Amino acid sequence: MESIFGAAEYALQELKAAGAEAGRCQLDQGVVNEFKTDAGELSMLRTARHENAQLTALVGGKKGSALTSDLSRDSLRQAAARAVDSANAAPDTQAELGPVLQKTFQAGELVCNREALYRRTQELLQEVKERYPLVSLNIYSAAHRENHSLYADSNGTRVCYDTGVYTLFPSFSASQNGVTSSFNAFRCKMNDLSRPFMDIGLARMLIAQSEKQIYPQTFRGKFTGQVLFAPFCLSGFLNSIVERCAGDHGMLSKTSPWRSKLGQQVSDAGISLDIVPLDPRIAAGERLTTDGYISENYTLIEDGVLKCFAVSRQGARATGCAPAPNTSRSLLLKCGKYTLDELVQGIERGMLVTRFSGTGPNVNGEFSGVAKNGFLIENGKITDAVSECMISGNFLQMLA
Repeated sequence: MESIFGAAEYALQELKAAGAEAGRCQLDQGVVNEFKTDAGELSMLRTARHENAQLTALVGGKKGSALTSDLSRDSLRQAAARAVDSANAAPDTQAELGPVLQKTFQAGELVCNREALYRRTQELLQEVKERYPLVSLNIYSAAHRENHSLYADSNGTRVCYDTGVYTLFPSFSASQNGVTSSFNAFRCKMNDLSRPFMDIGLARMLIAQSEKQIYPQTFRGKFTGQVLFAPFCLSGFLNSIVERCAGDHGMLSKTSPWRSKLGQQVSDAGISLDIVPLDPRIAAGERLTTDGYISENYTLIEDGVLKCFAVSRQGARATGCAPAPNTSRSLLLKCGKYTLDELVQGIERGMLVTRFSGTGPNVNGEFSGVAKNGFLIENGKITDAVSECMISGNFLQMLA
């Protein structure tokens, strides 16, 4: 296996040989250690190596890229040719390289602590077995991913980023007397193993709710009410809104309802949204933008006011906006004034939704789809679990 340093030099050489006027590449190489379970018991420790590269060619202001999961010279040569072909066929976006940088970053634990990972996994399995005996972990993965990344360009930039991240992905359901609940799942990333898995995010709440969802009520009819989205579910909505209203998608297509609202109110004054890849709570967050600039945290919405747009440098050149200080979607929504119980108490009729499958929100904020693993809220209390049902609404109006 060739080192990423030697592979990067060769990739840049091949981009030039294939006809690129300038080029850049990002190469990744590392190891994954993963525990898996079968029927609630640890069954396997898997260790696998990974490598991949993205090569980007610049030809006369046009940009083209190609991917490969093999760092061999033959594969890099072929990827370089594909990148140049893609650039030649692309529109002129005035693409350019970023500034010349020589940087090294590191985040997380680079070496997997297998003993601690095993212990945390056993803790979770044991607590589920003892406290939630009706719950089965259908799929379970606890892993550590060591990754060594190198960004290099033909101007001499070399940025290294070494990371070690722990990940958790349980999928679970509950069953009794031959009746099984709808499955639920969540994913999380951690810099270390300082906390039990059941204490992370809403893990305990989601697993406990599965037992209450074995015998859901079939909802009939329809009503207009309020929806509470759990954070894990909400993040998908927020990412869509950021891209469609403040990102390249909405700004380049001129469909964003926010494109003329810089410095104006776009949501309730209680909402502040930051994009913060450098926040210590973000596991191995972005350190270099996709454009080749050092990433910085920034505020997108402050007290309801749109402070900037989330556009790339290509998007900025096309729209005249200032480019965003990072190209990640590491969202941090400021905490509100109320607890979950207090929010529920203020709802006469509505639904708590922890999983959603559907479309939207679109550029107008409209969404529709199936609410899964949901509970009715009636007279300020969470009552019955409900089977899958359709919901629709306008997320921009919800933000307001």
